[in-house]
Amino acid sequence: MLNKKKKIVYLLGAGAMIDFGGPTTSYLTDECKKIVENSVLKKIINLLDKTYDKKYNFETIIAAVEYLLDYAIATQTQGYITVNNTNIVRVLFKSVTKKIDSEKIWDVYKDLINMVIVEIAKYESEINPSNKLLSDYLSRCQDSYKLKIYTLNYDRLIPNVMENVNDGTVKVENINKYRLFNYKLKSFISDNFTHFNLHGSIYLKQEMPRGFYYSVVQSSCPKYLKDALVQEGGSPNDKKIFSPIITGYSKSQRIMSEPFNFGFAAFSGDCDDCDHMVIVGYSFSDPHINSIIKSFIVEKNKKITIVDYSKEN
Repeated sequence: MLNKKKKIVYLLGAGAMIDFGGPTTSYLTDECKKIVENSVLKKIINLLDKTYDKKYNFETIIAAVEYLLDYAIATQTQGYITVNNTNIVRVLFKSVTKKIDSEKIWDVYKDLINMVIVEIAKYESEINPSNKLLSDYLSRCQDSYKLKIYTLNYDRLIPNVMENVNDGTVKVENINKYRLFNYKLKSFISDNFTHFNLHGSIYLKQEMPRGFYYSVVQSSCPKYLKDALVQEGGSPNDKKIFSPIITGYSKSQRIMSEPFNFGFAAFSGDCDDCDHMVIVGYSFSDPHINSIIKSFIVEKNKKITIVDYSKEN
């Protein structure tokens, strides 16, 4: 009887992409500040500086803008009286602007998301010597282990260097156009080599091919956001704006919507029966991810390997 391959779960954070040319968190934060400071919402940066003593990152900036946008859309669709009585955003941001214009706020939000998309696409398109090293390493590991790779980044680095990786998608129509999500949880967990973007990908695009219903598709190249597409949230007063990447506002709630909920379920399932976990460049700042890691360590009584930068490097 053949020995069963041991399963290794890899969790890749922002630090894992630096050697591949990925932007640092501090760089994205500075770029976000520039966008907001040159917009109608420039007061937000000063407000965040005072609130967090300048110790925050780009996700906080995007969250603030999206929170304000969410409020602005709600006031237009539900009326000021209802929203003012139930939403604390009015109090938090009343010093930013007296009259909230959702179109102007949307422009700022769009610019922020598109900036992140462009920066990720830059290193995705570059030929990097580290890509070959990664490909060789994964190829060797694949012979002996089941590899389950989950990333908190928005790139397609793993599928690009390993063409045969099962990333939960199926080819439909013209492969150069898009790929439609078609997940099967049991087979995904049982496969020997899988990959999933837990917080979305720059290649995700939302389309509405049949009237009210929509599909989330995976484009062959990054697509800029053009329209504010709104999903229903957890309550009648809670609307979520679709973005190909999950960042900032309501991150924990948003990963519970399709198709991201599949990835979270797969990550939990793989961690439940894996033999080892390797975490690379993760800041441990996401409670929903930390809960799975904690369960792996405490309930399963297993150890993890953490790969991170030292102060010297």
